[in-house]
Amino acid sequence: MMVFSMSDRGKFKAVQLDTEDGQGIQVSIGGVGDPIGESSLVTSFSANQSENFSVSQCLNGGMFLYTFGHDPAGSRFGLSVTSFLKSCNNASGGDLAKALQAYKAGRVSQSKDLSTLSVGDAALRGYLVAQEIAVSDNSIGTVTTNYTFVALDPQGQEE
Repeated sequence: MMVFSMSDRGKFKAVQLDTEDGQGIQVSIGGVGDPIGESSLVTSFSANQSENFSVSQCLNGGMFLYTFGHDPAGSRFGLSVTSFLKSCNNASGGDLAKALQAYKAGRVSQSKDLSTLSVGDAALRGYLVAQEIAVSDNSIGTVTTNYTFVALDPQGQEE
């Protein structure tokens, strides 16, 4: 993976980082593959998992908690990627185009293939349901892309 940083005189420099399986963040969007381009960097990851439940209070002050298993509507994971509009070799917009194409082909309405996001040895599986793209810093030409996935059952009971 190539990481870009600002040098002391306001110029970008590239640093090559090698990751092995089980290290770092790996993403594969169903039907598309890796949406992260050569001049992109994963900047954040988030996950939310929840259960379907209901709470009922009784007249005597007691309480019943009913659970109905995994709640896919409330279970999501997200990935944020920052990309540079121009890479070191002055190719322009390639990573942004790759991100747009990844969503177009990998969203759940177009591809029923599961997406996988691995963080170290842990893997989350789900379906791509949203993408948000914003220019994060126009002066240096960076774009932030956020992907949202609906997570499958974390206990692996759903296929």
